[in-house]
This record gives sequence, structure tokens and C-alpha cells, in this order.
Amino acid sequence: MDLSRYQEHYSLSHRLKRYCWYIVNRTLFRLLVTNAMKVPRNLLLRLFGANIPLASLVYPSSKIWAPWNLSVGEYACIGPDTEIYNKAPISIGNHAVISQGAFLCTASHDISDPAHALISAPITVEDQAWVAAQAFVGMGGDGWPGSRGRSPQRRIQGCGSLDGCGREPGPIHQTTHAPLNHA
Repeated sequence: MDLSRYQEHYSLSHRLKRYCWYIVNRTLFRLLVTNAMKVPRNLLLRLFGANIPLASLVYPSSKIWAPWNLSVGEYACIGPDTEIYNKAPISIGNHAVISQGAFLCTASHDISDPAHALISAPITVEDQAWVAAQAFVGMGGDGWPGSRGRSPQRRIQGCGSLDGCGREPGPIHQTTHAPLNHA
């Protein structure tokens, strides 16, 4: 790997939008501290391009990289100290919960590329899913595959677990480690 060759290219307008959002997310957004202030927080997210209903709850301590890549369903909750690193779109379903300290990450790097190129893929957290405390959901995580078209059921991503790591479909997933697949 030769990191001297690593580059990310963003337009000036994108960089300005990121800079403005960074300032708002680290200041004004965090000052709107009570649950009663969820509507002004959601309006700020909408101002920066998020698709979010006013009834959903996003805690002020959450870090959201790009609101314009965020879609949140009715009555969903993004809990305290969560990180939404959404270089690609993240969609969170109706009544879904992203618990405290969870990390949703749509980006990584191509370890087979000497320049370590950025790669990304969207994440979808389905309706009524629960991503529990300290869980990591990696790029391409599709929120419990195989559940589409079935009757509604609750799906849980266990505390401290990893997703996007070649696991079997099922209503509950918990792991302490995951294999690395080097293709």
C-alpha cells in the first residue's frame, strides 16, 4: 500500500456543504438538547437534505457525516453518541432504533489497490429493526436479508456485534468477531 497516492476528489460545493454541516452538527445541533427540541433538529437535518419526518428522534450527540445521504422513517430513533458515516446513502426504516454508540459506516478502502482507493455502498436498516448499543453495521449491510416480503417481525443487531460480514439471515444476530474475507 502506498498512501502517498491516496486521493479523494470532491467538488468545491460539496466541500463547502460538508464544512457548513460540520459546524452546525458540532454546535447548534448539539445545543438543542431535550427531546422537545427534536423538531428543530429534524428541520436542521432537512435543511441539509435529509429525508426525515418530524416525529422521528435524532439525539443531539449523534454525528452524521452527510444529512443529504440520510433517509429516516416514521418514529425511528437515532440514539445518543451514534455515528452515521454515510458517504453512500443510509436508509433507516419506520420504528427502527439505532441505539447508543452504534456506528453505521458506508465506506472503506480497497486493500487490493496500492492507492487504497475509497469504496462505498449503501446501508438499509429495515422497519422495526434494532441496531443495539455499540454495534457496527458496515457498508452494504442490508438490514437482515431474506426478510423482505415476509410478515413483519422485529429484527435485532446485538450489542457490540458486526454486520456486513457474511452471516446467515435471521431475526437476531450477535457476534463478538467476524471472519475477514480476502478475495
